[in-house]
Amino acid sequence: LFRSRGLRTMCRIRPPLPHELQSALRRNAGLAPALVRSDRRTLSVGGTPSFDTFDFSTVLGPESSQSEVFGELHGLAQAAVDGHNVAVIACGPPGAGKTFTLFGTTEQ
Repeated sequence: LFRSRGLRTMCRIRPPLPHELQSALRRNAGLAPALVRSDRRTLSVGGTPSFDTFDFSTVLGPESSQSEVFGELHGLAQAAVDGHNVAVIACGPPGAGKTFTLFGTTEQ
């Protein structure tokens, strides 16, 4: 785990987008799990026949709410208010869910 010097890594798996679901249905293919959340800290990436496993401070699944994301980040916000240096970095390719992770939907 990457916890040295206060560094925490969090991964959030976004839910499939509607067009991704439709595309899978048109191909008559299921959504094979390319990402498998083994537990609260472990994510396996890949497919048949093998997966690569990665450890994080926290792994949030596609069913995770904005409240859960806030629950993981609220300590950082408080640390920033208390005068500590804090950075939250969302990275990934376009459409990966960075904005969704930080802001949620308009209903949230």
